Amino acid sequence: MFKGYVRLRRGVLDHLQQGRMSFSEYGIYTILVQLAHSGSGCAFSNAKSLEALIGRGLKQQRIQDILFELHLKGYIRPFGQRHVGSGSYPILIHRYQITSGDKKDWFVDAFNTKDYRKPKLVKEQEDVPGAWGADLTDEQAERIADEELEEEIRRMEEDGLFETPNEAAAQ
Repeated sequence: MFKGYVRLRRGVLDHLQQGRMSFSEYGIYTILVQLAHSGSGCAFSNAKSLEALIGRGLKQQRIQDILFELHLKGYIRPFGQRHVGSGSYPILIHRYQITSGDKKDWFVDAFNTKDYRKPKLVKEQEDVPGAWGADLTDEQAERIADEELEEEIRRMEEDGLFETPNEAAAQ
């Protein structure tokens, strides 16, 4: 069923080692990278289908919480539109390296993309903004994160994309 190869940024291992990403987040992120279309960096998925793919270990609510965290940390950008018929929705992988088509070797800038069907691509990885708050001081990042988190949660809940993270799963 699954064939071929994908490029996975080695720098994500630094995020794992530094504690910026949990092992569960790394696992879900890696699966999404493998599910993404090679010409756009877009995966169609949801917590339920990821739970079915994994088979055991993580439950649907925990996967939903992980998707929420990956979005807030700047690794993925889910779009609120539902993919008709499957319950899956488009998820752009930020900094995904395109491996097919006329934009081969370009990178996805998910957070400056307005329509997942036409992702914003940049030629150099350095031109893609990093994860949210990566270049800020701790005080700046905390202040901005509080404001953006509240706004992003409100927008995602309005879109029906995510529920507020499960407090029990986070503990």
